[in-house]
Amino acid sequence: MSPGPRQIPGMLDDPLIIQIPPGVPPLAAVQARLAVAGACGGRGRCGTCAVTLVGERLPPPLPADRRWIDTAGLARGQRLACTLHPGEYLVSGARTPATVTGHAWDRIISRDFVPGPAGPGIAIDIGTTTVMATAFDKGGMPGRVWSAPNLQRRYGADVMSRVSASAEPEGVCDLRRAVLEPMAAVVRAAAVSIERPAWIVAVGNTVMQHLVAGIDATSLGISPFAPREQGLGWHSVCVPVDTDGTGWQVSLVPPLGGLVGSDVVASIALIRKRAVEDPWLLVDMGTNCEMALWAHDRLLFTSVPAGPAFEGGGLSCGCVAGDGAVEHVEAKGDALGLTVIGGGAPVGLCGSAAIDLCAVLGSSGRMEQSGRLVEDPCVQLALPGLSFTQRDVREMQKAKAAVEIGVRALLTHASLPLKDLRSLVLCGAFARGLQLDNAQAIGLIPRMDRGRIMVAGNGALLGAGLCQDPGMVANLQRRGQRVILQTEGFAARFAEAVRLRPWE
Repeated sequence: MSPGPRQIPGMLDDPLIIQIPPGVPPLAAVQARLAVAGACGGRGRCGTCAVTLVGERLPPPLPADRRWIDTAGLARGQRLACTLHPGEYLVSGARTPATVTGHAWDRIISRDFVPGPAGPGIAIDIGTTTVMATAFDKGGMPGRVWSAPNLQRRYGADVMSRVSASAEPEGVCDLRRAVLEPMAAVVRAAAVSIERPAWIVAVGNTVMQHLVAGIDATSLGISPFAPREQGLGWHSVCVPVDTDGTGWQVSLVPPLGGLVGSDVVASIALIRKRAVEDPWLLVDMGTNCEMALWAHDRLLFTSVPAGPAFEGGGLSCGCVAGDGAVEHVEAKGDALGLTVIGGGAPVGLCGSAAIDLCAVLGSSGRMEQSGRLVEDPCVQLALPGLSFTQRDVREMQKAKAAVEIGVRALLTHASLPLKDLRSLVLCGAFARGLQLDNAQAIGLIPRMDRGRIMVAGNGALLGAGLCQDPGMVANLQRRGQRVILQTEGFAARFAEAVRLRPWE
């Protein structure tokens, strides 16, 4: 699986026509077609949503534009997407360069779960929202973790919107290019710390793997949500890493089944290597929440559409976890204390802070278990405009309910009482920042002894190198049994699961 060079075509930078209808937040309209960050949620406080407009008549720069964009940039047509008025715009850079951010590995990966695979090599986790990569040394220790936005976000926030986009003419090709670019960016960054990787392995959910491999994903949008190729066998793709137009070969690990991808396969491999006491339950929280239960030598798995709320998406005050994001919220008398990543003024709430806030509001009596805000349908947090609304609570409830329904379904299918579950392993970058007490208080995870809960962080990155063994992957696929959630009584279970209360 050693990577090798291959010439690949360059990527286009075509202008894109973007319509901003009246009454639609301009940042949301731009993000629906173009990958821009907008860390402050469209309030003009961060400068991360700058786009370049082209044409003869450009809108005059507003004060927010002048604050974040220099004179030369304004002259080139750069404006903040969130300041645009309703209308039609021609935006340069439909293939927006992927912005790469570096993280200390122990902010993304739990120290308790390393070392992972034997190096030297590079692991890639292709997430619906974010693409990550890290290089491993000879001892299996990870280096700095590099992340970049998945540029497919302009086609929609969740996997089903990507599936729909893949049905359009040229859809698969466009979506493939949109994810290969951030893959190349993070691999290029990770490769700086390693002389020559012996392997490069990528894992991700089933939809992402279809699109990276250039395979039509429309079969995943209709029941029984089966891969286009049964098992989606091993594929190798060329990722454009070198500046001279050559690329490196990356091996795509096949998924487990349905919408449960190889990111879960990698996490399972890691858990089994660590000899976690069974029965154990793995929950990988993200836009597409995947989970697996190992009980009595059986492997049950399922996936639930949690949506983007865990990563700050869909919230009026939401933002991704990065500098300026509120990471945690706690009660300080009658006030709210905020912990901001990197310090300074907050620009928005990331997912872990939204969980904290729901728990704090519930424990103080300011929110009912039904999710209804008692005193005011808008909770003011810090700066004017930074608030948590009734609609935001509903978005968190839907995401939380999806997770609870999936966990309960696996336990029921295995005839396993929660008290007999020995270990709960939480994976995903979102899980790394969770305050477990607050997650249990609102019922995001079941109430159980804290000593039985482990947080692996991005287990997919750590376990990707272990998936180089086709026999191991095939063995998991043979053992695995998919649990379908859309059965009789689903609506009643969902109505109960949206309640923000502990369960055990």
